[in-house]
Amino acid sequence: MVYVGKAKNIRYRVSSHFSNNSTSRQKQNFMREVYRISFEECGTELMAAVKESSEIKRLWPRFNAAQKRREDMYGIIRYYDQNGYTRLAVDKVNSRYEVVSSYHHLENAAAALRQLVQDFNLCPRLCFIGEKIYDETTHAIICKGACDKKEATVDYNWRVESAINKLKSLPSFVIIDEGITRDQNSCILVWQGKFYGMGFIPLNTVVDEPEVVKSLVQPYKENSTITNMLFSYAKRYPTRIKTFNAII
Repeated sequence: MVYVGKAKNIRYRVSSHFSNNSTSRQKQNFMREVYRISFEECGTELMAAVKESSEIKRLWPRFNAAQKRREDMYGIIRYYDQNGYTRLAVDKVNSRYEVVSSYHHLENAAAALRQLVQDFNLCPRLCFIGEKIYDETTHAIICKGACDKKEATVDYNWRVESAINKLKSLPSFVIIDEGITRDQNSCILVWQGKFYGMGFIPLNTVVDEPEVVKSLVQPYKENSTITNMLFSYAKRYPTRIKTFNAII
């Protein structure tokens, strides 16, 4: 793959890559390596931008410079220690642990866990948050004694589950806009705070049921560029948004 791009006028955009007289090495190498051009209609400029970002991350085209940055995924993980207490920690996402929430940046995952510790009085030590963050006095205020086995596991674990449920209550919504033909709409699904997928749905489709929408759109791999783009769009065009209130 040489290059991925989006345009309202495909013919004009393609011609512009070959019509100038640049003699730069990069330009000559680009023209030398192109032997086939393909395209896909996307319905809206937003869908095209999402598709562009997704394909750049998937194909890693040689002549694309923007968005070519590896994204390590970090997560808040959950497991149980030998005393039966639920432990939360921040780690790279892998198959060894249950991930209850994932993030594109380590600092975001760490900040989210610190917020849960404060909001639900979780033990900083059981969440692997060191003394540099919470001194002894602050620790004594937040923690109810789980680290010294003074709090029953059932009580502590209940608060951890409440904290996890809060993480999973991130907004879920669809962006409904014009389709390619008059008898359809475009549909982009954000599920629990992250881009899930997109596609086209019949014009009069009721989108009240999340599972129905999931069955109609094509799943995509999420990245931070896409998610930030969709949340920004949803804020600018609230009338095109259908929010799901219940988590299914």
